[in-house]
Amino acid sequence: AGTQGTRMDDQGALELASSIEGHPDNVAACLYGGFTVSWIDDQSLARAVRIKAHESIIPVVMIPKFEVDTEQARALLPSHVPHRDAAYNIARSALLVHAMTTDPDYLFEATADRIHQEYRRPSMQSASALVTSLRMKNHAAYISGSGPSVCVLTNSKNVEEVISLMLNLLKSSTDISTLLLVVLVSFAGTHLTVGLTPPVVVSVVFFGVETSVTVICWLFRNGIINVFTCSTSKSSSHCLQKSEKSLRSNLHPSLK
Repeated sequence: AGTQGTRMDDQGALELASSIEGHPDNVAACLYGGFTVSWIDDQSLARAVRIKAHESIIPVVMIPKFEVDTEQARALLPSHVPHRDAAYNIARSALLVHAMTTDPDYLFEATADRIHQEYRRPSMQSASALVTSLRMKNHAAYISGSGPSVCVLTNSKNVEEVISLMLNLLKSSTDISTLLLVVLVSFAGTHLTVGLTPPVVVSVVFFGVETSVTVICWLFRNGIINVFTCSTSKSSSHCLQKSEKSLRSNLHPSLK
């Protein structure tokens, strides 16, 4: 029989989850929502603070169907890096806090890296090539964590361009099938919701290089649904606007 105990506080949940994960980097964002900065303190305890991310930021995430073992990815990193590269990344990390919270125009510069992505390129060449191509177009693309997922931090003005560019780049690849997500930053973190009205509906699509692709993006912000559909094939790519009425007519009944 179960027993009723006291509720674990957020710090306790962070420490427990971090002990299982091995570090607080991922679990802090899951627990707290928004933009988090995490670290291990001098007592070897996981710590994190939540900072409100700028509301204009829209992440676009490409998740390949192949995986990269985290331990193998870590083994590709050198034991020492040049001082200039360490200083370069520390400066970008500080700039990223400003870009994520105050001025997203700096996201491209803030996501530049010299200490892990190039070292790991051999284990995820197609994903790394996608990052390079996106950054050549001045989009804030980077390898997420140890890879091989790719994240682009963009906004409503540029999100369709990012999706179309990603699809055009991916359809020419011969070694990658992909799950593509267009999401909004969750400011709630881990929580229970009663009912069936989610704050965000995420678009999901699997595709291979020989197939046509349709990505339907449902972005909920301040009660307003912004919808667009991007379709692509070997020969064409286009985006279409859809009305809220049209969207709702195609939603699963539980989400209407």
